[in-house]
Amino acid sequence: QHHAMVPASIPRSVHPVSSGSVSALLDSCEWTAKTNFRRNRDRCMLVLLADTGIRREELTWISVSDVIGASGDRRLPVRTSKRKGNPFRLIPISDVTHRMLMEYIDVTRSIQVRKLKRRKIGYEDLGWLFCTREGLKMAPSTVSQLFSDLRATASITERVSAHMFRHRFITLQVVARLRSLSQRGSIGVEAMTTVLSKVASLSGHSSLDSMWRYVDWAYEQLESDYNDSAKIADEALRVVEALMGDAQNNDSQLAESFSIVKEALSQLRTKSYELPSVVAHSLRGSGNKSRD
Repeated sequence: QHHAMVPASIPRSVHPVSSGSVSALLDSCEWTAKTNFRRNRDRCMLVLLADTGIRREELTWISVSDVIGASGDRRLPVRTSKRKGNPFRLIPISDVTHRMLMEYIDVTRSIQVRKLKRRKIGYEDLGWLFCTREGLKMAPSTVSQLFSDLRATASITERVSAHMFRHRFITLQVVARLRSLSQRGSIGVEAMTTVLSKVASLSGHSSLDSMWRYVDWAYEQLESDYNDSAKIADEALRVVEALMGDAQNNDSQLAESFSIVKEALSQLRTKSYELPSVVAHSLRGSGNKSRD
């Protein structure tokens, strides 16, 4: 076996992509693409992957009519890969994302289609949302190549892929639901299973076995967020204490107001270290580690 090849017995570790890498990839669309069509198409692809957590193949199946049909309730129909019959599931998308896609359809994609009709006799638009420059259906491998090109342009050293965007979306979905449930006290296995079931309806997972790893990643994200809040609170406290010192000599009423602000910040700082009690977090080793 060649020294550069990873033994098959060692599982590949894929984690959620960082927010910094997402921003860097979006910025690199400006410099990687050689045409305005590719520039806007690639940016829309990244945004949709980040906002929906869909798989590469699912991205290539989305049609223009799917986006237009989502104009009312902002729920995008997505064909589910890795499921028998590829059933559709509905994924909510934001107004901002939907407007971005509609602008791409009405302007950038429309111009490209008109060019193809002038250039190619008998050309017919097949209606794929993210078509190639020749108007054909995009292959999943093309999506992977896009990530490779953008990563090189952005000089990103860590690994990034479309599937890591999916991991990020699912993790953030679990985080949002954990924050909501944590206000009610400890989160048990039954409640956590319900959370994962709801998220699975968005992600298209057929089994919850591989969903438990997202509890780990969500807990890590929560810890990072709480620590960041504590740092901000510490900095604000230092500023308020300095202002209090100046106010005590000149304006007692202002000093009293600063005292109230200081107390509020102190409580925020304490709360920022209070992670939600997730009983189900102890089951992190029970999940199936297979890639879904």
